[in-house]
Amino acid sequence: GKKHHPIIKVRTSSGFGKQRQVSEDKDSVKYKQYIVNDAGSNLYLGVYEGGSEEREALAVRKFEDIGLVKLIETLKQDPSRRNNPLPNKIEDKKGNEYYWKFTLSPLDLVYVPAEEEIQNPRLVNFNELTEKQMESIYKYVDGNKQFANFIPFQVSSLIWKFHNKKRDDIYNELKSTFKIGFSSKKDLIQNEYGLGSPQDKNQNTKDNRTQVKRVCWKLEIDRLGNITNVIR
Repeated sequence: GKKHHPIIKVRTSSGFGKQRQVSEDKDSVKYKQYIVNDAGSNLYLGVYEGGSEEREALAVRKFEDIGLVKLIETLKQDPSRRNNPLPNKIEDKKGNEYYWKFTLSPLDLVYVPAEEEIQNPRLVNFNELTEKQMESIYKYVDGNKQFANFIPFQVSSLIWKFHNKKRDDIYNELKSTFKIGFSSKKDLIQNEYGLGSPQDKNQNTKDNRTQVKRVCWKLEIDRLGNITNVIR
């Protein structure tokens, strides 16, 4: 309701979320500067399993992450924990205890075993993996205690990405010109993984049948790409 000059520029801002001051000295220029990490960009995701102190392999898993601010504080207090800054034990709301199994960081590799391989791990010879078993190796991308995204280990980035208007144009052209009967736009080939593959990272395997984090085994790899250890 007040007269003013035309608005041609607007300053926008967003909430910091979890943040850490660069300097704790109030007289420092950096006192009002902050380190902020993006959502879902935690460097460590801990995988925990219920059981005894001997860490029996049970089906029930829980997950714990550590944000940038807490990570800095933890390593500041105890630098020796740089390999695993997560706690060795966590509890759920009911007081059930879960013990640390392994930690995932971006680019770590995991193996997703089939049901019979979970029951009998000897079926998997990591020195002589079959072609089908090679397709069960995934690379951890990002996540937190609520979700964990993976992609097939051999993927750097997708070549085809058909989304939004581009996907609609392809759908209309195929339907009208070639009379191809798709039940919905979701059935379109969206990338090189085929039908209904909506994104280049996912919590599930390519066939969408298995949630990777619930059953995966961590693979420890040397600099030559050899599998040196498997944490089940």
